[in-house]
Amino acid sequence: ESDGITVSLTPDRQIFLDADLIKDAEFEIELARRFRENPNKVVFIQADQAIPYGEVIHLIDRIKSVGIHNVGLIVESNRKK
Repeated sequence: ESDGITVSLTPDRQIFLDADLIKDAEFEIELARRFRENPNKVVFIQADQAIPYGEVIHLIDRIKSVGIHNVGLIVESNRKK
């Protein structure tokens, strides 16, 4: 089993928990349920670079509102090697 839960925010503002599309209104409930199953998990946020910074911060606040404080960011570089 994975040691993390990935929360993805798409350019059209859809939210995924791992591979599952989640209705915005159900986000906190579903995240809390998954976190209760393994409270040692880290929540990783993956947001499209087109998403404004403030919206990512709001998503972090929503995650923390359910008692999850171990949050990481997944950063993807556009740099070509």
